[in-house]
Amino acid sequence: MNISGYSGNYNQCLNRLSPMKSYVKQSLERSDTKESLIDMDKILYSGKVVKSNMKNYTGTPITECEIVPSSKREYTMEDAIRYQYNKQFTIRLDDLINGKYENMKLTMPAASVPQEFIDSLKQNGLKDDEFDSGRIQFYLMGLNCDTSNIQESVDYLASGYSVCADHIRESNLDEEKEQQLLSDLKAKFDSAIESIAKKASEEIGGFFEEGGVTGETQKIYDSVMKAYNDSVNNYSNYIKENKDYANLGGTEDEWLKNDDSYMACQLRRSIQEDTTIESSQNKSEYYSLEELEKTKQMISEVEDYRNYGAREINYYDSEEEIGFKLAELSLKGEVFQKYSDVSDSLKNAIAKSIQKFVSNTVDRLNKELKEARSEVAEPSRMADIDEREVFSVYKKMMNTYKTTGDMIKALKEGARFAKEQHMNKTKTSRYSSLNRYGRSGSAFWNNFFQNTLKYREDAVIPSLSNTNGYIDKESGIETLSKNWNQFISQFTDNDDLRLNISSFLGYA
Repeated sequence: MNISGYSGNYNQCLNRLSPMKSYVKQSLERSDTKESLIDMDKILYSGKVVKSNMKNYTGTPITECEIVPSSKREYTMEDAIRYQYNKQFTIRLDDLINGKYENMKLTMPAASVPQEFIDSLKQNGLKDDEFDSGRIQFYLMGLNCDTSNIQESVDYLASGYSVCADHIRESNLDEEKEQQLLSDLKAKFDSAIESIAKKASEEIGGFFEEGGVTGETQKIYDSVMKAYNDSVNNYSNYIKENKDYANLGGTEDEWLKNDDSYMACQLRRSIQEDTTIESSQNKSEYYSLEELEKTKQMISEVEDYRNYGAREINYYDSEEEIGFKLAELSLKGEVFQKYSDVSDSLKNAIAKSIQKFVSNTVDRLNKELKEARSEVAEPSRMADIDEREVFSVYKKMMNTYKTTGDMIKALKEGARFAKEQHMNKTKTSRYSSLNRYGRSGSAFWNNFFQNTLKYREDAVIPSLSNTNGYIDKESGIETLSKNWNQFISQFTDNDDLRLNISSFLGYA
């Protein structure tokens, strides 16, 4: 349908295009690549429409959203059909700038694809067999390195590049046009993988540098680039040796061979089932993507102990809570050393980074306390954290582990020791006047060995002896167990390392 014939919602939509029109015009005037911007007309109104029960702030249901091909989502035949159907409903930026709305065609995003269109695809294939360059940008829009891991991102890019390159070569173009398309394809995918490599190297290498370990950033970057190039070679060779890897030849769905997003998805699936494909990376010279991903997971765990993390350590915490959490982190570091199966250089870098974090935490918190004292009415209630008290708990736990080799026992004994030390200090005037040892400050240890059911009972039938606060919330054991077990599951399935809440009952 042509939008020029509509007066209702579409006219309202067009009235809102003015700011976009102005912005695009300014962008084009500043850009040296005007033509490439104008040709980006196959991106709009493409992707899969998903319905949900969510509502916005006015209470209006949110029923539509676009999803492009993704390294986290399988691109299906239905997606391919939707893409082909929506290609006829496009907006060219030059028409938008010049106000030629009569040239624009739109469809309702949630509208179903007519059956006759689907039948035509199956019977006649695609009318235009020329390579669809708009699909490159469409494909790259599906890359999300924030939610995908490094391996998924590399596979997504390498399979996409290999499929597109093969498609271009099989399109019977003249040599100059073919080389131009291949060059443009390589430039766009190289830019994408370089951003992935840069992000990974800065995240991991930057963290190591904070921990005093240098020289890893470039190796991490090179490792990601090497893995990508190896994957491109593997995928390209696989295509040459398995031309019908998607099993479409001679079927009514053969038109799907021209949909690069669909073919890339099928290529990834097919090659995953082929056990003869091996990585050519040399461990001494490069890191594997699996190693880097595991290292990222460990770094993320360390970050959880900084401000605003899941196991946050801050200056409101008592010495005992700080010591317990620092030892808890060090024990997680021991899990990484034993079960991650990464290169020794990565293990050593993690170990040094954790040790520096442990060593510097009290100094960091005391600096924050100094700043906070200048802004409160009773600064004496926010005295500096006593490093000796922190490490009395920390050393108790780590010595228990070194003596017994039992991480779970170290956590249990450490919790009992820390709570006892904390509660004894609350009985002295030196500590009871401090915020972190008062009624609310002691909530962490008061609630550590109690369970959620107890809180809920107290919420219904208040107990005079219950001054712990945090009614109807998890106990410290529950929170610790969930966090610890989730971490363990990333590196090993050894049940001996899992925390069982009931095993803490004897320590309460």
